[in-house]
Formats: sequence, C-alpha cells, structure tokens
Amino acid sequence: MIAGRGLWLAAFAAACSAGSGPNGDTDGDTDHLPTCGAPGVVTQLTDGLTGGTEGLAITEDGTLYAVNDQQLLRVAADGTKTPVAETPGGVGAAWWNGDIWVASRKDADGNDECSLLQITADGVVTHHPTPDIAKPNFLAPTPWGTLLVSDDFDTKIFEVDASAAVTTWATDVPSPNGMGFSPDGSQLYVVSTFVPDPPLSSIAVTDGAAGERTVVHTFESGSAPDGLVVAKDGAVLVAVNVAGRIDVWQDGHVGTIASGLEFPASLVFGRGEFDGCSVIATSLFGETMSVVTAGHEGQ
Repeated sequence: MIAGRGLWLAAFAAACSAGSGPNGDTDGDTDHLPTCGAPGVVTQLTDGLTGGTEGLAITEDGTLYAVNDQQLLRVAADGTKTPVAETPGGVGAAWWNGDIWVASRKDADGNDECSLLQITADGVVTHHPTPDIAKPNFLAPTPWGTLLVSDDFDTKIFEVDASAAVTTWATDVPSPNGMGFSPDGSQLYVVSTFVPDPPLSSIAVTDGAAGERTVVHTFESGSAPDGLVVAKDGAVLVAVNVAGRIDVWQDGHVGTIASGLEFPASLVFGRGEFDGCSVIATSLFGETMSVVTAGHEGQ
C-alpha cells in the first residue's frame, strides 16, 4: 500500500499513461493451471468507497476485510459492506492468529502515532504501539508463525511475534512494500515503491531468517509497484499502482494480467464464495473494489 498520498501523486501522475507492461511484454505466462479460466476479466465487486481502499485480509473461510480511509470493512461476495472498526490512518491488513491486523499511522484524534491494530471479528480493537517502525505498511504472516511488517519509507522489514514484540528481520531492502512467500516458504518476494526503477526482489529464507536478496525484475520508474500476492504455482502477482495494472512474474517471465485499473493497491486471492482463481484488488484513490481473473490459483 502506498502511503503519503499527496506526497507522491503529483510527482508520479504523468506515469499513469505508461505502456501496457514492463519491458513491453503483455503476454502473461498462464499455462500452468488449465483449471483456471483466462486472466484479465475485471468485475466490480463494490463501490461507494469514498477515500479509497488500501489493505486487504481474507480468512480461511473466505471472509473478506478491507481498510477504507478511516475504518475496517467486511465485504461480502455480493458487494455488501459492513463497518467493523475504526482504523485511523490504516494502511496494510492481514489475517493472523485468528484476528485482523491493520497497520495504523494515526491515533483516534488524527495525530501521528504508528501502531498495529489487532481487531476481532466483532470489532474489538487492541492497540500495539510500534515506536521502532516509523511508517508500518504491508503485513505478511510468516510460515513460522510471526508477522512481517514493511515500511516503504525505510530500508527494513520488521518482524512481530505473538506478544507484539518488534525486531528487525531484514535490512538493505529499498522502500519495501508488498510481500509474499513462495509456496515452499523458501523465498520472500517483496516489491519496492519509492525508488527509481523499482525492483521485485526475492529474499532467501532459512529457518525463519532472512538471507541474500536478489532482484528478479525491475519495473519502469514512476510505476509505483504496491501490493503483491503469490499463487499456488509460484507466480507472483503485483499491483502496479500508478501504472494501473496487475503484472505477473514467474520463472523470469513477466506479463500483464489486467490494465486500465484505478490505482490498484492490495491483492488477495479469493476463498470461500470468492473465486480461488481470481484476485480481489483495492483502489488507492478510487471508490470501487474489483475482482480480476488471474489465470492462477491462490495458495
């Protein structure tokens, strides 16, 4: 999710008319899962989301949550929206340890105060201050039971344990934003946002520890890659925010699944009543959420 909206919008606005895909490649590699339909069909899930949407979380049974401006919403497959809790300055979201977690950058009075909000399904909120994380952003549960937190204005990825204690998990990651693990948990994929030629990187993982970071793809400057999600077959889908598209990277090949989207921010694969071969996408500055057929199945 991209924070500091006014800060970067004017600088990057011209990039909205960028080309169809990175390196001019518009042919996504979608032959891995013949059970999934063709990618790129965009359907509106819901609208009227004044202030835009950023973070997404989905439970094991397919209950979908979205962070909209100042609150957390539950969104049904028919588009019905139900407010769950206030999340001032909310950015990223994740389903972790039986609760919804939201990265927040404001207190209830609108003052700058960063924390992680732990929210139950019935809307009870517990604040966990994060003084060591200046601007918490994207949240990614780990295979070993902790939670990773990126800060796109820093070069670090942080780790939060079950007691909400914070440590540094990785360093020297330029403007880290969206994150997701490979199916076997051996790699963490992370995209960078506020840097020229922003990379998609792969960080080796051994026994829960971060290893070497390798750049596997570079996006065009000003495109502002944001959230990402990893498919069951290892394909990495990236919401390229300012460029208005969803790209897919797999085994060194890159293509565009869908274009013409309005500032796509976060992605999650569907579960339950939501199609498992589609991703739900938020819109940072738009008022709609979309369902996009992915051609790949979620983990």
